[in-house]
Amino acid sequence: MNQQKIQPTTVSDSVYLRIKNAIIIGELKAGEHLVQEEFTKDLGVSRTPVRDAFRRLESEGLVVNRPYYGAMVFRPSKEQVQEIYEIRILIEQYCASRTSKVATDADLESIKAINDRMSKVSPTSKEYMQLDFEFHKRIGELSGCTKSTLEILEGLLNKSSSFKSIYYSLVGGSQETISMHSKIIEALFNRDADEVKKAIADHLYHVLERVVSSNVVV
Repeated sequence: MNQQKIQPTTVSDSVYLRIKNAIIIGELKAGEHLVQEEFTKDLGVSRTPVRDAFRRLESEGLVVNRPYYGAMVFRPSKEQVQEIYEIRILIEQYCASRTSKVATDADLESIKAINDRMSKVSPTSKEYMQLDFEFHKRIGELSGCTKSTLEILEGLLNKSSSFKSIYYSLVGGSQETISMHSKIIEALFNRDADEVKKAIADHLYHVLERVVSSNVVV
């Protein structure tokens, strides 16, 4: 992890967000053992905020605690990955179809800008992973959906991001992502809700198939 020291204000929230972001962008890998003492040293904090962060992340499903082993990053089974993605597809299709109807062209340009930035950075970089997360999150934000729906979507994005980093490292994965994102963007600009839903499903099922075929899930 980045060893930049935590500032003395809002220590608990800062530690929680630092560890959560490291999971989301793949810096902390699925199944990786989380040693409390290493975080206290790297982040320059006491054990309490690290322990609290682990508990919060466990309640969100991003961290699990195993007896006689301790905390580790959530590593799903193939069945769990399948379920997470199938539910995510339904939620994203719903949000994206709404976005195609209510977002302005300027709004949609902000989504396109994220994808354009992705094409200019390394697919194994933290920035690429964060931009991919923001791409899907932004589509939801522009949908006009309620806070509850967006919280569900973000939770699913967080869960899938914890193991999706393996997909970015596969040959051709980055170009496939950018190309599929472009199809989603095109359908959004065309205000074609059915085509948007199809593009979302094609993209996420493709990712699902490649993740499941890798050794990141058990």
